[in-house]
Amino acid sequence: MAGKEEPDIYSWILSPKIREAWRKEPPLSLTEQAAIIYLAYRPVEEKLRAITGLYARARTNEEKEELGKARCFYETAIQQMKGKDKEAAPGAQTPEEIWMAVCCDYDMAEESHPHHMNHYEDPRLFYSYEAAWEWASRYVECGWECCLIWKWALQKEKPEDVLECSVRLVNGAFCTTHVYMEGPLNDFERERRLPYPLPFSTGDLVKLEGPVFSRPVFGVWDKELGADGIWYNWMGYIEQEEAGEEPFFTVQNMGYHRLNACELSVLDWLCPAAKEELPDSQKILGKIAETISRVRKTRGEEAAARRFWEMFQIDCPKRCRT
Repeated sequence: MAGKEEPDIYSWILSPKIREAWRKEPPLSLTEQAAIIYLAYRPVEEKLRAITGLYARARTNEEKEELGKARCFYETAIQQMKGKDKEAAPGAQTPEEIWMAVCCDYDMAEESHPHHMNHYEDPRLFYSYEAAWEWASRYVECGWECCLIWKWALQKEKPEDVLECSVRLVNGAFCTTHVYMEGPLNDFERERRLPYPLPFSTGDLVKLEGPVFSRPVFGVWDKELGADGIWYNWMGYIEQEEAGEEPFFTVQNMGYHRLNACELSVLDWLCPAAKEELPDSQKILGKIAETISRVRKTRGEEAAARRFWEMFQIDCPKRCRT
């Protein structure tokens, strides 16, 4: 655990169970701490301060290069957000940049892939980030709603994509939580595997819960140690549920920092669940969890993992009822 003079990056992990379990593991490397910061549910200004603090502690060339890129990434993004045309308007001057904003929401409980978003307001064009921000602040009212804001530099041939921002409500405050840019700075965004296993056993009932979800997403856990010595984490859950129809099951890889390849972090929203919390349409998940847990206790982890895949990929409802 970090000393008093250093920022406590573990406090950035919102899931209490994961946060306390990882505090007991060997200290995270500086680059692993940076990965937590990058996907954190916090304003980008806080992320820049935290990354700058990590950079000051870097000792190896690899750490300095990686954290230097990350610091430059946020410095550049925040500078781009300030823009050049704050007072620009049609007829007043020739704008050099233009911004587009669209409000949307997504929820794993409703869609199989978070990038499939529901746009509930038509896209709007603006001449400054401030104007786009002010418009978005009137529409984003819930934690699972998000405003995406894009910036384009106006060139002779065509606009050049410069920046994308995600604007959300965090603890009641409207702020930019995630930024994306094209080019070499994008290197810092690559996928990262979790350095430690998550504190759940095969057959545990879990849920993804928090302000970014309109309702909890319940699932059953599977943890397997691969031949390569890496822990593989999976969550089986109901992707869709239609009245009068058999539920459709899917399995999601939970072994990376990103949740379902989007900007949200696995470390923030995953926590234990009780079968009493399951809605009536998902009671079957409680039966699946009990079956797999019983196999794990009587026959071991490998047998439980095999049962997990059998139940979630081969006629799951009928097998569960036997």
